[in-house]
Amino acid sequence: MSRANVEKVLGEAENDGSRGMMFYNNGVGVLYRENSAVAILMNEDSKGSFITSGGLEVNMNKNDLYKIYDKKNAIEASGSLTFAYDSFNKKYLKEVKYDSDQTNQSYLISVEFNDKGEAERIVVSDIQAALLAN
Repeated sequence: MSRANVEKVLGEAENDGSRGMMFYNNGVGVLYRENSAVAILMNEDSKGSFITSGGLEVNMNKNDLYKIYDKKNAIEASGSLTFAYDSFNKKYLKEVKYDSDQTNQSYLISVEFNDKGEAERIVVSDIQAALLAN
């Protein structure tokens, strides 16, 4: 999605974050590459206003998340879950490979949880954008 189309929905960015992430006043951050959105971050301020196309939203618990994204596809880490999808081969990945020629054709949905087990931060990005964030 182009930056112009993003800003039709979110308004103008409130401030620039680190590594090129633009933050909006509604709990959403967007990273752009060549004027196209390649990563979208939703934090607690986006609760009740934004959900992913699959239905994932801030404050969702793990059980509800697993109703959308099958648990068998999850890559678990301390306090977070990541789902990696290869759009070229049309399949979920069990590990993320950052050395692939297709890093902009594989996507991550990363969810960080609070102590109550509720999603407090959601990031949807291509792998190339995830590399920039680390």
